[in-house]
Amino acid sequence: MNTKSKTTAIVLALLLGGLGAHKFYLGQTLQGVLYLVFCWTFIPLILSIVDFIMYLTMSDQAFQEKYCGGNNVNTQQQVYQQMNQQPYQQPLQQPYQQQIPQQQYIAQGQASFCPSCGSKVNAGTKFCPNCGNQI
Repeated sequence: MNTKSKTTAIVLALLLGGLGAHKFYLGQTLQGVLYLVFCWTFIPLILSIVDFIMYLTMSDQAFQEKYCGGNNVNTQQQVYQQMNQQPYQQPLQQPYQQQIPQQQYIAQGQASFCPSCGSKVNAGTKFCPNCGNQI
């Protein structure tokens, strides 16, 4: 990932801008070499002051787009939004069960129903296997 700190570029342009340190940091090697070659003329110093002001007034997003490619760098707000997004989860569907009236089960002595959750339990069972409550 090619991320560059705007703050680091600002500090380098202010302190070592006449030598082109900020250009080397941002991956602009040719411009950095030109700053080094012509550092004795003080022209790179003037240009680095211009770069310093430009970096200082540029937004973080514009800086990242210009010097880091922009595609692979997320701003803090984008990261926050991505962290708070929950993937869509489809609700679980109960398998199809044939609806038979409770009275028919109870009359045949095959099963009864849990008063808490309503699930079918075998006759003679003391606890519901679904919710664990006493019947």
